[in-house]
Amino acid sequence: MIDAASDRRPAPAGIGRGRARQCAWLGADGAQAQAGGVCEPGGWHEQGAGAGGALHHPGKDVSVCMERGISCKSLATGTCVRVDGTWRGSPGREQAAELAADRVSVLGACASEYAVQKKYHTPEFLRTIPHLRIASRGMPRVLQLRSQLTRLVQEFFTQEEFCQVQAPVITPSDCEGAGEAFGVTSTQEGASSKELFFGRPAYLTVSTQLHLEALAQGVARVWTMSPAFRAEKSQTNRHLAEFTMVEAEAAFVEDVEELMDLVERLVRYVLSKADLPLAHISEHRWPRVSYTDAVDMLAAEPAWTQPVVWGKALASEHEQWLCKRFNGPVFIFNYPRACKPFYMKSNDNAPERETVACFDFLADGLELAGGSLREHRHEQLCASLEAHGIQQLGWYVDLRRFGCPPHGGFGLGFDRLVQWLVGGHIKDVVPFPRSHNSLSL
Repeated sequence: MIDAASDRRPAPAGIGRGRARQCAWLGADGAQAQAGGVCEPGGWHEQGAGAGGALHHPGKDVSVCMERGISCKSLATGTCVRVDGTWRGSPGREQAAELAADRVSVLGACASEYAVQKKYHTPEFLRTIPHLRIASRGMPRVLQLRSQLTRLVQEFFTQEEFCQVQAPVITPSDCEGAGEAFGVTSTQEGASSKELFFGRPAYLTVSTQLHLEALAQGVARVWTMSPAFRAEKSQTNRHLAEFTMVEAEAAFVEDVEELMDLVERLVRYVLSKADLPLAHISEHRWPRVSYTDAVDMLAAEPAWTQPVVWGKALASEHEQWLCKRFNGPVFIFNYPRACKPFYMKSNDNAPERETVACFDFLADGLELAGGSLREHRHEQLCASLEAHGIQQLGWYVDLRRFGCPPHGGFGLGFDRLVQWLVGGHIKDVVPFPRSHNSLSL
């Protein structure tokens, strides 16, 4: 029988795999079910005809076989149901057990115009219905991967004896000095559009780096994982206006090699533990190439869409070529000062080719991480701020006056890391992406 309601408590919503959604209230583990075990899984019906159906347990599809007198023919795809039944051996190869249903209870009807049907949907279409695409095949898997990677990042930094901290999202400064920050204003009733809630201009953070530098002067090794925002009008497959960053700062670091070592250990740790086939990742240390050597390699190749000029930032096509040239991830270090932010420590080389102690970590043409030694010397930092026309970071300069150690850090784009692992567009690895001219909910 099919009941429109039930006197039993409803199953809580959850995240599943495959073509139907599920919830995780199970009397027996669907992945390791034993014959004879009683089970009450809840889920969303997928098939609108036939004697059986499909529910999904985390990590394992659950086939449902209807006992005599029970049918799902009247159920529309997407109907939320609970199935009461018993596990038994399955004749199929995909799973060891199937659920013999004694009763199907309807917990939530599904309208006929439901957009996510049992067929292939393009990523572009699914992006138009972000509130419903959790019912598609890919997004539940992405969310489970994001959850696993978050746990692995936390494990890594714990093992490395870093202290996890929380930095503010609202700041009085643009960390990068690039003028791509979102301003913060108040919508309080009666407030003037020109009124400054904080008494000064405020912005959504581009990076937590500056605050982490302050905390590292007392704790020495700190890290955070938090949202960051950039008002960049780019429409590429790797840019978002709101994204998640993993950032770390460490005191008593005097060589940029130490930072590259740390990033490589972090990424390799995550890759070694993630539930993904990654046979293409080399076990050898990833190449480390100076910016100058990279420019020389690029200049020897045929004409580029973007010219290769020493002193200019590398274009996307250049970064993609370098990853292919080295057949995998690669670090590019010691960029020219002219194309990097004010806080990076100078290598004190020739003024006409002055470089800073920094690096970018590239994989499949994506810039996954970037880091540097920070300019901890008071006089040199003041000169760099003046050269960049920055005058509102008195507290940051103050840190250099009171026992500031050599230090450095990095930021890793968490969303880009997920994108690198699963492929595709960055908007397909974030449940509710925000980008220029795109804010649907």
